[in-house]
Amino acid sequence: LAACGATETRNPGDRRTAHLAALAAAGSALLAVPLLATGDAAHFVVVFLASVVSWMTAGRAAAIPDAAGELPSESPALWAHAGADAAILGSFHLSLVRVPLGELPRVREELTAARSLFREAGWLENPTTFHVAPSGLPNPVHSTPRRAAGLRYEQLRAESTYQPAADACGALRWRARVRNRATHAWWVRHENPDAPWVICVHGFGLGRAFLDFQALAARRLHRVHGYNLLFPVLALHGPRAEGVVSGDGFFSGDPLDTLNAVAQSVHDIRHWLAWVLDRAHEPPDIFGVSLGAYHAALVAALEAGTGGDRLRRVLLGTPLVDIEETLWLHGPPSWHEAARDAGIDREDVRDLFRAISPLSLPPPAIPSAMFVAQADRLIPPGQAPDLARHWKDAQVARVPSAHVTYRLVPELRGVLREYLPGAAVRD
Repeated sequence: LAACGATETRNPGDRRTAHLAALAAAGSALLAVPLLATGDAAHFVVVFLASVVSWMTAGRAAAIPDAAGELPSESPALWAHAGADAAILGSFHLSLVRVPLGELPRVREELTAARSLFREAGWLENPTTFHVAPSGLPNPVHSTPRRAAGLRYEQLRAESTYQPAADACGALRWRARVRNRATHAWWVRHENPDAPWVICVHGFGLGRAFLDFQALAARRLHRVHGYNLLFPVLALHGPRAEGVVSGDGFFSGDPLDTLNAVAQSVHDIRHWLAWVLDRAHEPPDIFGVSLGAYHAALVAALEAGTGGDRLRRVLLGTPLVDIEETLWLHGPPSWHEAARDAGIDREDVRDLFRAISPLSLPPPAIPSAMFVAQADRLIPPGQAPDLARHWKDAQVARVPSAHVTYRLVPELRGVLREYLPGAAVRD
């Protein structure tokens, strides 16, 4: 904490310092517990209160200004929520694996070749044509019964049929990710054979059943709203991860890896959607949070751009909308400088990502809604309004939380009740 404070004094306004300070505050609070166990209550109170103050201060300092450079006006309660976001970002600074600086020339060459290919193929002009719909159903589907977070579920596994667009898109490197060749999903089966369905898409770093069920209110949606639940696992996450950390490689700083990760995740979700439609009596709803909301928005636009025959409604929670802007905001300045020195232009990345942007696809012609966190420290404040304007008729609710603490506020129940009614809600 002292080191973070000294760094903030020398570099005021550096949000990365606030992120690490929040992480340090959490660690300090945990380290104070042994003081209480040994009977040293006075020192415990001092250390714990100092940690709480540091946590809230870091949450406040991590605020992202709007387009006009203005910071939000927030209560201390929201600063406490925001501390969680800051701590998560602090852990990302320490744990995320980035492309080695020595590989940046290769990244530049692949980016240049991919942009040329995408322009010639018309994928930047009409991104819908880039996303080839999967054919048939996932086959064969292997099922294993499991239990997590108080719910019985089936872990489904099938081979992913996604193929990168061309060798210029890093195809050989992408196909070498052996564990990512299989697609997985968690199925929480409802006892009512006529129960409606909702496809739930997890956020970055999740992809484990216990965490996914917590993040997307699975018990409530299943037991209170009466849904069948299907949780597709995003590329490079959970059982598809190549490393120890779920999601490693998704945001490594290599634009082609991020593009393939998003494109494959969308492809696999659409394949699981076909599997649901083969069983459901009516089109399912789709609900995603954070990075999962990004994918839910893409799937909704691709599958319901002309009507609701394959999806019934879409709900996005604390949505990520612009990957390039968010990665640039939170990336280390030293890496940005090295990328510029290697000839990697930020506008080139933004141009390539048009093919995987929900802002480049037509709005879905089904009921759509989103909820945004008032103290979000991960997503710049203009992104959700940009998507809401693009979708025109989307309903927007605000919840008094941070990006990762929306499950802690009672307002979420009202949002779910209104936008994911399912069967009869038994409140």
